[in-house]
Amino acid sequence: MTRAGPDRFSRRAWLAGVAGLGIGVAGARSLEAARPAGALVGVARGTTMAAATRTAVRLAGGLAFIQPGQTVLVKPNLCCPHPHPATTSPEVLSAVLELVRERGVGRLIVGDQTFYVQSTVANVRRAGLEAAVRSRGAEFVAFDDLPRRPLRPPAARHWPEGYRIPAMLDQVDHVINLACVKTHVLARYTMAMKNAIGVIDADSRRYYHRIRAEQGYDAFAALIAEMSLAIRPSLHILDGTAAFVAGGPSDGRVVHPRLVIASRDLLATDVTGLAVLRHHGTDAVIQDHSPWTQPKIRYGMALGLGVTGPEEIDVRAEGIEETAAIRRLMA
Repeated sequence: MTRAGPDRFSRRAWLAGVAGLGIGVAGARSLEAARPAGALVGVARGTTMAAATRTAVRLAGGLAFIQPGQTVLVKPNLCCPHPHPATTSPEVLSAVLELVRERGVGRLIVGDQTFYVQSTVANVRRAGLEAAVRSRGAEFVAFDDLPRRPLRPPAARHWPEGYRIPAMLDQVDHVINLACVKTHVLARYTMAMKNAIGVIDADSRRYYHRIRAEQGYDAFAALIAEMSLAIRPSLHILDGTAAFVAGGPSDGRVVHPRLVIASRDLLATDVTGLAVLRHHGTDAVIQDHSPWTQPKIRYGMALGLGVTGPEEIDVRAEGIEETAAIRRLMA
């Protein structure tokens, strides 16, 4: 597929493009009501990562939105064949699947598409996630060769031809977005927002990497924010068992926060994750700047993807000695 390049990005053009938007754009029935004025964020550390996961989800409001018999997709980070923190950890994935299974779901799916020149089926095994999927009675779906349908969200003005998403998302009631906490050599960081890349077709991925090379980071950040309109997860979870604080996405300098972050608000999730990176010491482009000045966060706010400032975030933490520092670094 040949794509026409968009006009050069500017903040003025961006704001003009998203003015007046009040829409939820997704192929799945996981679209939720308008976000509340504030956002709960659960941050937890426990005796095990499974315990931390359960606590963080509870602090974020739980899974009461899942009704018996519904279909739930858990979308991990399976960007490559490398183990955590390059990809979601088996322990946290298993814990999330157990929590969802307890809601009496009808169908429980784990799905993703890895880097487009690799095999997702091979990578789920090599990253150590296949056993976690099977142990919880879930099914794994590789999006690589599934039928796709076009999606061109009105707000995605910098995707002139839109993108293609798996048609099976139309049968999903809720998406649980299970991402990592890590830096990224091209995107600065990759957490909840960028995890949507796994539902986007390979041609669109090539396009946005081309824009990164031709137009730079700000253009790339806008494309990532608009890409996240492909799905609107009901819950975001960040697996902070370990994290990359430099390098990434597939390898880098590792720290071990051993915490889990959960929220129903996309931007609150990523801002909290950025604060964790800053607490541990990270790349200057993150360390030396407020999360609210990061282009992906700014563009996400313009799209109405979440909260617009730290005063709208209610952090509820258990087992986290550094809670005050995290709150401070979120500002």
